[in-house]
Amino acid sequence: MSIKAVDIRYIYNAGTPSAVTALDGISIEAGRGEWLSIVGHTGSGKSTLAQHLNLLLTPSSGWISIDGATVTPDSRSARETRRKVGLVFQYPESQFFAETVREEIAFAPSNWGVAGDTLDACVYDAALAAGLSPSALGSNPFSLSGGERRRAAIASVLSMKPDYLVLDEPTAGLDASGVRGLTATFRELCSKGMAVIHVTHDMEIAIMMSDRIAVLEHGVLAVSGTPERVAEYLSEHPVKGLVMPASVRFARGLRERGIRVPLASSVNVMIEALEVARSHRER
Repeated sequence: MSIKAVDIRYIYNAGTPSAVTALDGISIEAGRGEWLSIVGHTGSGKSTLAQHLNLLLTPSSGWISIDGATVTPDSRSARETRRKVGLVFQYPESQFFAETVREEIAFAPSNWGVAGDTLDACVYDAALAAGLSPSALGSNPFSLSGGERRRAAIASVLSMKPDYLVLDEPTAGLDASGVRGLTATFRELCSKGMAVIHVTHDMEIAIMMSDRIAVLEHGVLAVSGTPERVAEYLSEHPVKGLVMPASVRFARGLRERGIRVPLASSVNVMIEALEVARSHRER
């Protein structure tokens, strides 16, 4: 069971002198329980691709497939797709319209006919799944902190019980504590069988947290694969606007000194490699 984008091409202002090809033959796939990061610099097409995954945009050519079925922009298919594929925009304020967080989270399931105690339970469960304190449910969403607003936006999408969660720069503007909290939440969602499709320019999160990574450059898929494969590729073929994390740069330094470690190593793995190398030298 997976979501696929197959040979997606998208042209803004098609048929006009100002036409721009934003996506040019992009193919990606994310399975249930998997964390896929889509990374790229500003203008690479990553946000445009994210909006295709739940049919906010319709490809100029190519198609989207969900659980083996090709989806179309007709109203019935689009409605079901948007239930299965939840999209959280970069700026949560763009999603808010209700007076309380509770109403915000309840909006989608109530439109699907959920009511009464079942709706209350749905709202409560979505808040917990997003890491949002139930005490915030009675608050105006605009009164929340930046991290809480992000979690409220995520909860409003989780209330639909999607199978695939698409997040556009969800950690942008958050402090280190907020980033750690949200990434832990995403990993927990993956452990429960949800696919997380994380759109970001933050290579550190992508390398350290993802199961797979797809790198976009000027609307083209530059490389995709495991964090290790992508780190290896980008070390030899840098993509403008993407900064490799300090851990990868440090791992490269170890390699230059003859200590073999994967470029996508955790700090603990690199410490172990250093200890092994030291023990060999002391023999």
